[in-house]
Amino acid sequence: MKSKFGLDQDLELHDANHVEVKRDYPVSWEGKPGSYVVESYIFLPFSFGINPDSFAPDALFTLHQSYLRWKDDDFTYEEFTDRSSHRSPLARLERGLEQAFERPGPTGALENEARYLGCASRVFLKGVAADLVRALHALEQPRAPRRAPLEVDVAAHLRAEVARYLDRSEALLGRIRRVRSLAHQGAEILHPDLVRSTRLVDEYIATIFDQILAQLHAAVDAAHSLQDGKGGRAALSLRMRAMARAESVHRARSGYCSLDVDSPQSRELYSFRLSLLKKFVSKPLYLDVNVMRPRPTAIQHAVGGFAAATAALWAFFANLVLAQRMGAGTAAVSTLTVALVAAGVVAYVVKDRIKAFINELFMKRIRPSLPDRSVYLSDVGREIGRIEETVRYVKEVPEDVQVVRNLGHTVDLGEERLEVVLHHHRAVDLTPAFEHSPSRAVRDILRLNVAPFLERLADPEEQVHHFDARTERFVTRTAPRVYHMNLIFRLAPLSKEEGPIRYERIRVVLSQRGITRVEEAVPLGTLEEVSAHSRTEKRVAGGLLDIAL
Repeated sequence: MKSKFGLDQDLELHDANHVEVKRDYPVSWEGKPGSYVVESYIFLPFSFGINPDSFAPDALFTLHQSYLRWKDDDFTYEEFTDRSSHRSPLARLERGLEQAFERPGPTGALENEARYLGCASRVFLKGVAADLVRALHALEQPRAPRRAPLEVDVAAHLRAEVARYLDRSEALLGRIRRVRSLAHQGAEILHPDLVRSTRLVDEYIATIFDQILAQLHAAVDAAHSLQDGKGGRAALSLRMRAMARAESVHRARSGYCSLDVDSPQSRELYSFRLSLLKKFVSKPLYLDVNVMRPRPTAIQHAVGGFAAATAALWAFFANLVLAQRMGAGTAAVSTLTVALVAAGVVAYVVKDRIKAFINELFMKRIRPSLPDRSVYLSDVGREIGRIEETVRYVKEVPEDVQVVRNLGHTVDLGEERLEVVLHHHRAVDLTPAFEHSPSRAVRDILRLNVAPFLERLADPEEQVHHFDARTERFVTRTAPRVYHMNLIFRLAPLSKEEGPIRYERIRVVLSQRGITRVEEAVPLGTLEEVSAHSRTEKRVAGGLLDIAL
């Protein structure tokens, strides 16, 4: 994940209809409470049919799902496995169990330590393996010839790194299972939730490690450059197979769910249970979220009161004039009386319209400064912070955002783009958390559902008749029909002098079937950095020329 001035952000394809953004907000930034502004500009092609009449701005809130939790703590392997560490959940849990056996007492608080252990183990096992897989893939990419005979042997280094990762994984899993065994043996004196948690954490870690081994094994098998003529790559492959076999035996003996079955129902149970295990292990990290729509403020009440008072004055003077005209004690209903009654009705209508007009006139100027909704964050009764959000259609975007929108094009048609722009403004204030958790960070996982944007799109494929110069024949080809939705992120601290403003542009390629791919058109950086990158890089992510509007 990128790290820029304290704000980290990653965007990836979650599934065919969802784009996922992961962003971290540090509680402390340069010794002060962390406060940030994240602006998202969503450039929608006109062909989507999205406009203020068909799609209300605040309907965007119904299309995205936000998960707010503490960011996982970062550990080195040495610190994580250090038995004397006060930060390592593994060391804390081991010490807690030893103390409980020496001097029995309440152990319910250790349940969360077991869950934190599961989270930290997942981060280490998946994170290091992901780095190795990326390095192995990069090893197979074309590289420039070596310039120096003493250049580091990258393949040998990677073989050593993979072997070290396997050593450390075995050691870590062994200690996790020793903790589970101790908890099971002490079930009579330990809290039942603690015993249950150690077993579920072991099941979760064993299940995801099986997946990790499979992905790492595939990357090693595909990395032909790892071969050294001495069986180095084959030795790694055999070792991973042996570890996977041992893990399969452990899961079977423990009664954990497995995919080694032919029953569709059992495989369905595997996916469902893994999802529940992930939620169970991660639960201590998730924050309590209270979403509130804005209530009338003092300014709104004052505007409404002023409008009502103005309308009442109009009604009062209108009644005075009408009462003098109508007179008193007249029983007959004359034409003049009817006209005066009608005038009274008109006066009442005008009074009502005066009230509505004044209220709307003032609120139209005030409303843009008010949030559409406020999100209050807390954790076990402690206040963490607040997020205020607004969504608006904008006809013009700031000049710096327009510059980023225009970057990343190697070929452009040069005519005005037909786009509708939604602006999502998100202000994050973590001042309350600075009091008790200054070293932590809040992770915001946001999933945007693009399915409603696909309803008016044309068929995903079109038949094109053309002359094929290779065969010198007229042929019919099928060409995919896609659309580009651009997302521009503007990340900044609340106070501009506390850090630079960073920008990132993501291109989401869609068809009627859903999202085809996600490309980083402009990488995260300051305006100067992204402009310089655009001048040096003449292609977008994936090597595709951008000629679409």
